[in-house]
Amino acid sequence: MDQSLDTIASMRFQESSAYVKADWMPMIPLHLQSAAIVDMDCRTKMCAWFVQVVDFCKFRRETVEIALSYLDRFLLSPQGADARVDRSLYQLASMTALYTAVKIHEAEAMDPNLVSKLSRGAYAPYEIEEMERILLTGLQWRVNPPTTMSFVRELMNLIPQEAMDLETRNALLDVTKFQIELTVGRVELFLAPASLVALAALQNSLSSLPIDDQLSDYISYVFSNALQWNSSDAAVMSVQDVMFEAVTQSSNDPAILRPCERNHLTNKGECRSPPDQSPRSISAI
Repeated sequence: MDQSLDTIASMRFQESSAYVKADWMPMIPLHLQSAAIVDMDCRTKMCAWFVQVVDFCKFRRETVEIALSYLDRFLLSPQGADARVDRSLYQLASMTALYTAVKIHEAEAMDPNLVSKLSRGAYAPYEIEEMERILLTGLQWRVNPPTTMSFVRELMNLIPQEAMDLETRNALLDVTKFQIELTVGRVELFLAPASLVALAALQNSLSSLPIDDQLSDYISYVFSNALQWNSSDAAVMSVQDVMFEAVTQSSNDPAILRPCERNHLTNKGECRSPPDQSPRSISAI
């Protein structure tokens, strides 16, 4: 337990310093903002494409969150200045962020030739490799952001073994993970720290499962104390509402509720076929 508390404290420090979230939109010159060169709609479209690719290639949804961290922090850097105002460069940076996140955090890497194919030929393999160099320079090689699920995993370790049976523990983790994966990349959570999103998802899960009220309150207190967030804060409850709404809406879309059942991988990092949509669509917005 002490080790998990130390890990959580370290991750909280990281997310408020080297990996802090900030809005890059105000960095776009006003005369270009009016033309909506790159906006949140572009980010939303790229995130949807990220999800499609990782599901198709049987990667983890957590890698989408990591790729978005790369992309958003890159746009805050001097190296990302051109990508903030050029949709083609933004798209290339986005695809490269996913390519790099997969390379570092997944067991299987994506070949640059595959990424080029997924772009429908918009970018050559050498352009992706060159953008990766620029991306990593902009990130100052900070490529291990604390993710929402990394907080959840450590928080779960704080629940005493004797307090919760394995079945309930697994259910709590599954429901929490489902909410997080469903809302990754949502505009409403753009600036929300991963620790806050983790607490909100766990709070929703605790209230939705048949857990004794006294135990639920105790666990909520432990989580809040470890994260130094107040579970009754408006910020936490606002994220809870976003997640609840997403889960409610997903009930009308069975495809969202079911994980990808087929194994789409053939050779290392190679998909059987590309996703249905290409991110090239953002260039035509």
